[in-house]
Amino acid sequence: ASYVVRKVIRVEDSRMWERYIENRCSIQEQRRSHSVDQLRPPCKTVDVVETNSDTFSPLDTSLNEVYLWHGTHVRSALSIAHSDFRIDLSVSSTGTMYGRGCYFAENCTKAEEYARDEPHGYYEGVFALLLCRVVLGKYYYTTKRDEKAGDFVARREFDSTLGDRLKAADTFRESVVYNADQVYPEFVILYSRRPKTIDELSFKFGLSAFQ
Repeated sequence: ASYVVRKVIRVEDSRMWERYIENRCSIQEQRRSHSVDQLRPPCKTVDVVETNSDTFSPLDTSLNEVYLWHGTHVRSALSIAHSDFRIDLSVSSTGTMYGRGCYFAENCTKAEEYARDEPHGYYEGVFALLLCRVVLGKYYYTTKRDEKAGDFVARREFDSTLGDRLKAADTFRESVVYNADQVYPEFVILYSRRPKTIDELSFKFGLSAFQ
C-alpha cells in the first residue's frame, strides 16, 4: 500500500512545551559532568530536519534531542495532542519489550505498524502518526528484549532506552522514554492507506471529507 496524507496538525500547547523544556534542562543539568554518547548512526530524521529549518526548530544534539515517530489509534493521537502522553496507557495494546514507557521509531514505517483507524466510525480508513520531539539524553543501549530497562532510568543511570533491533534482527531501532515530559508531540499526521490495486486519482476522489 501507499499513503495519502489527509491533514497535518501542528500542536502548539504552551503548558506541554514548558514541561518539555523544563525536563530537557533537568537532563542537561544532570548530565553536565558526564559524557552523553551520540546516536550512531545518526537518527534518520536528521537530514529532513536540517534541510527544513523553516518548519523544524533547532535540536539540542548534545542531549540526543531528535524527531521520532509514534503510531497509535487515530483518536488516541488526537487526545495526546490535546493532553499529552500517558505512560500508563502508552503500551497497553503493544506489549512492553523494554518496559512501560512511550515507544518511538526513527522510521515512520515502523511506527505505522501500530497505527489504527476507527472501523465503522467517523475516522474509518483514517490513520494517525505523531512526529514528536524527544530528548533521549543518555540512553541505555540493548540489542535484546529487556522488560526491566526502565529500572535503569528510574535509578537515573540513564534517561531512555535504545532497542537496536536493526543490529539484532535487521529490522528497526526503537527508542523508549519513561517520562511523558521528555516528549513534545509536535505534529499529528492523518492519512489513509491506498491499496496498490487502486490508482491515486480514483482513491482520492473516493475519500470522504472530515474536519
